[in-house]
Amino acid sequence: TGVQTCALPISTEGLAAAALRTAGPEQAAALLGAADSIRGAVDRSSLDAPAVRAAATGRLGAAAFDAAYREGQRLPYAEALDLALAAPGSHGPGARPVTGW
Repeated sequence: TGVQTCALPISTEGLAAAALRTAGPEQAAALLGAADSIRGAVDRSSLDAPAVRAAATGRLGAAAFDAAYREGQRLPYAEALDLALAAPGSHGPGARPVTGW
């Protein structure tokens, strides 16, 4: 549905925040790029992305951050989703919520 489609890039940005702590800044940058790929546009109104972007850039440097971000942003939609589903904190395809079942 439209709500799920809208939530995918936002969730991917949240996974980028988790990746910053667990997988590292390159993965976080790639996930931010993947979120924009999934969205189909760069969204500067995100609540999570600016802090993740700043922290990852601080740890990687601007050039390395940009390269990792572009790698994620260049992914086709399906591959960007695959990257998000493989990220730390993702429960993968078909995962059920902890409650409500």
